[in-house]
Amino acid sequence: MTTGLLYYNNLNLKTRNSDKLFYNKFRFCFRFQCVYLNIMGKDFSSARVSKLANMWHTIDEINITKNHGGSWAGKPSKQTALSSESRERIVNLADFFRNNRMGNKIILHKNEAYFYTNDQSIHKYIAEEDLGCDERTEMIINRPIDTVKSRYKGYTQRSFFKQTYISKSQKQQLLQFINNNKEHIKINVGLKTFTKHEKNLILRDYYHFDSPGESYVSMFELMCPGLIRKTLNIHYDK
Repeated sequence: MTTGLLYYNNLNLKTRNSDKLFYNKFRFCFRFQCVYLNIMGKDFSSARVSKLANMWHTIDEINITKNHGGSWAGKPSKQTALSSESRERIVNLADFFRNNRMGNKIILHKNEAYFYTNDQSIHKYIAEEDLGCDERTEMIINRPIDTVKSRYKGYTQRSFFKQTYISKSQKQQLLQFINNNKEHIKINVGLKTFTKHEKNLILRDYYHFDSPGESYVSMFELMCPGLIRKTLNIHYDK
């Protein structure tokens, strides 16, 4: 593999091919999942984790409802109790994030966190300390910036649509463009499905068409102004 560090098999290694690094800066992304991971807060405080965990019964208590017959029924809420194992793991991750935030990027969500870095040796520490990384992704730059790759030869531009509602007349114009140029352009599966359902008027941002020159993009803009989100050059491996 690309880094030669696969002997740490407890890290689930993935690679992604792109024209950009994560946030245009970082080569590696580590994903950690744990219930209520964000209780460590933006300061990554292990003391805060311990304090909140001790008060957990006020957060995850059972909802009690009384019916009109006078009997009581306990209706448990969704089971989200913080186990001692989860608490210990969050404390360890809080310490790790706090000690390694300089020069790296950390995105914290409710039940997961993403750690971005260029330090390829840090995964060794994560494995040895058993921090429980759920996934490690390495970004592989395999084409020039602001380009896309294609298996189909003969095209130079890929145009992506905005995600938006369109009118029936706009859809008719879009269909006319596709039908008039079907020998020269290639539409993706999502756009092809869209064209087959008359009542569907919602464009998705992953719909796109490949064209052999900028003139087709200009032609589309004249027929259907304002629907193209971006156009990228297509890169082919030599």
